[in-house]
Amino acid sequence: MSDDISDGRLAKRVGNRRRMIQAGLYFAQKGEFRFSANDVAKRAGMCRRSFFEIFETMDGFVDELLSEHEATIQATITAQVREEGKSIARLVLLGH
Repeated sequence: MSDDISDGRLAKRVGNRRRMIQAGLYFAQKGEFRFSANDVAKRAGMCRRSFFEIFETMDGFVDELLSEHEATIQATITAQVREEGKSIARLVLLGH
């Protein structure tokens, strides 16, 4: 029985991590690059505390987001630069 509980907790933690990563990807695909831990948690239907229990730091979250979705995020940035005439410096410094 205790293995079932452990497996259930692990599955929930993996699911929560996945939801947070998907929330970050949502913001990036919209061209919103200056999102906070609170923004991500809220989008994922969770609380800020849960975000930091899973990722510990925003840097850790961004590293994981990029390791899974870097090509998609780079394509979004490239499209914004090409199609909307936005500068990369503006995207980096201001997030839009």
